[in-house]
Amino acid sequence: MLQLNSWPRLTQLPAQADHEMLARVCALLACKPTVGFLVPRILDAPAARVHAALEALYRDGHVRLLAGPAGVSATSGASGDLMTLPTRQASFLHRLWQRLAQI
Repeated sequence: MLQLNSWPRLTQLPAQADHEMLARVCALLACKPTVGFLVPRILDAPAARVHAALEALYRDGHVRLLAGPAGVSATSGASGDLMTLPTRQASFLHRLWQRLAQI
């Protein structure tokens, strides 16, 4: 999951930067954290442009990675190596829901 940390200063970006795509990606991630591969689909934009914008935002520290559900594997970086995210302790509501579902 990707979440927007901060908005980049769009007026101070280099001329070759894709300002439109950066603004669209930031607007989406500011509203709700989103899985990276869904961003091009949601924005109905070419994947190459979206991924270039995401890489630039991540490189500059404007986007951060959130941990997914407990025990889910995720890919790390461009290498595609699998890493296991740490398991999260179940909350009170989760445990309560699990018990009620077993009844």
